[in-house]
Amino acid sequence: MGMALAISPHDHFVFTCGACHQLAFAIHEATGWPVCAFWGVYKGKYDYDVHAFVRTPRGTFLDIDGEHTRYGMCKKWHSRHIHTVRDVTTFMAEWDSDCWCSAYDRARELVPTVLAFYEEGTQR
Repeated sequence: MGMALAISPHDHFVFTCGACHQLAFAIHEATGWPVCAFWGVYKGKYDYDVHAFVRTPRGTFLDIDGEHTRYGMCKKWHSRHIHTVRDVTTFMAEWDSDCWCSAYDRARELVPTVLAFYEEGTQR
């Protein structure tokens, strides 16, 4: 996969405040693991994702901060329901714009670092 890079404070901000879906998609592309998300509710309907991440083969969840149990991920994001994204292509098409290209490029660079958290069973 390549050499693991350090996650900078800027990376952490970017992938917890807007570009988490780019990182989730990059991990999904590298591993095939399902993309999951917490959905926000607007006017009584699920309308937007609050946070996106992947589900690992161990049944845990992985994002920029490392590996989390279901309880840990839900507590971290103050959410209760984790949804599996059934159509990743459509999900990502909503975020397909020039402003996200640099975030996606950086996400792809950080995949080995984030996967190392999974391999070690650790968090950032």
